[in-house]
Amino acid sequence: MKKIKFLIGMLLLTISSFSYSQNTTCSIPKESLASLPNETAMRELNRVCNAKNEDALKSLIINSKAFILDAKTKVIVLKTYFTTSDIKVISGPNRGIKMRISNEHLICK
Repeated sequence: MKKIKFLIGMLLLTISSFSYSQNTTCSIPKESLASLPNETAMRELNRVCNAKNEDALKSLIINSKAFILDAKTKVIVLKTYFTTSDIKVISGPNRGIKMRISNEHLICK
């Protein structure tokens, strides 16, 4: 029973650590990929990355369905979901574009 309580506590701690408030300023710690801000685009990006399909990834990037964010890019969190967040880029070449990114790729104050 103690083990179950511990695991539940760790799960809640993990979930809460990725819960960012709306309008929180964050940065991207290392070069990362992001998609258009919708679930379908994020699923497509994950599918392509998991399959290690470089041609499909290039196509997503060329068609502005996926984006490469440089390290230290600044973003504002617009909305947070369980494992992802909708963001708006506020620095760098993608400035002004709204995207969806995995929460693990954000460092927030």
